[in-house]
Amino acid sequence: MKNFKLTGVTTKDWLGVVLHQIEATADFNGIKKGTIGGFIEKEENLSGDAWVYGDARVYGNAWVYGNAWVYGNARVSFDVTQTKYIILGQFGEHHRYVTATQSTVYCGCFEGTLEVFKKAVVEKYGEDFGGYADCVKMLEVFMA
Repeated sequence: MKNFKLTGVTTKDWLGVVLHQIEATADFNGIKKGTIGGFIEKEENLSGDAWVYGDARVYGNAWVYGNAWVYGNARVSFDVTQTKYIILGQFGEHHRYVTATQSTVYCGCFEGTLEVFKKAVVEKYGEDFGGYADCVKMLEVFMA
């Protein structure tokens, strides 16, 4: 179920991509029905209880999902074919940032493969990955 609709208000990014402002269609994750949000290129850019605030923009192959929030002047456009590394955050009880290349994950003093990272997270937080569940999903897409 979608929690938003396109308002009809549009803008363009610096490359000329048309972005559509969103509006909440239900109460969810602290967002009230009728709240005006940020901008997305297409409906596939946003799902679950995720939300884009204010002047933030999501476009291209980016997919914001789960309980993620994009806000401020953030610009999210995801094309892993040209990306050398990503920084994700904040996750877990210590609100850590996770950095990853196509082959290695870095988090605090951890450095290793995605499989070793997943094993370490399961050992600490359980089979559902705890506060790292969204992070693991994004890493799986990026590192595939």
